[in-house]
Amino acid sequence: MLPPAHQGAPGLPGGEWCEGLAPRCGVPPHGRQKRCHGLARWAPLSWVAAVVLCLSASGCGDPQKRRQEALHADPKFAEVLKKRDQLADRITLLRREFAVKKHQVEGQIARLRQELTHAHRQMDQKVQQLKAHLKADQERVALALSMAGEEFRAKQSQRASLGRSISQLRKVLQNPSHQWTQADRTRMDRELDELLRETERLDAELAGLNAHVRLLKIKRTLLRL
Repeated sequence: MLPPAHQGAPGLPGGEWCEGLAPRCGVPPHGRQKRCHGLARWAPLSWVAAVVLCLSASGCGDPQKRRQEALHADPKFAEVLKKRDQLADRITLLRREFAVKKHQVEGQIARLRQELTHAHRQMDQKVQQLKAHLKADQERVALALSMAGEEFRAKQSQRASLGRSISQLRKVLQNPSHQWTQADRTRMDRELDELLRETERLDAELAGLNAHVRLLKIKRTLLRL
């Protein structure tokens, strides 16, 4: 058996089969030896695979040449290729129409986005202008609520102070270690009554202020836009 470097295709001497294929493959004479040496490395492959490699490497895979080769071998295949060409033309036309449509739609989308941005900006401006008509009323309610809240907290503090004074005075009156005269006890009882009446007055005012604050909060909520 010949070594791989000199082994040829069946029926041909070593290296001569590539010389026979070289004219078909378009390999110039000065490059045939180099091409064949490269293909000789694939000697373990079948000679058919080697021919395919030679054809691919030398540019024999041109679509027009393959078409001519197929028609030369089977002229009736021309009808199938004609149908294929017609379908390819229709597919190409559809793709071009889609590309045009895509370009048009993308342009419309860009314009619509610009129009939407402009419309949103105009809407914001008009909304702010309309809100301005209610701003004075909103500020008036907010100011009233703030003042009512301060008054409510002040009276709460006053009520807490009165509660502490009443508690201390009752402890003094109930302390058995003090020997109060009748006049002193009468005076302290009168002070206690005054504190209790003041407490009732503050409780009523706090209840009214609490209702007023609640009403102002409702108004503030209703005036929101």
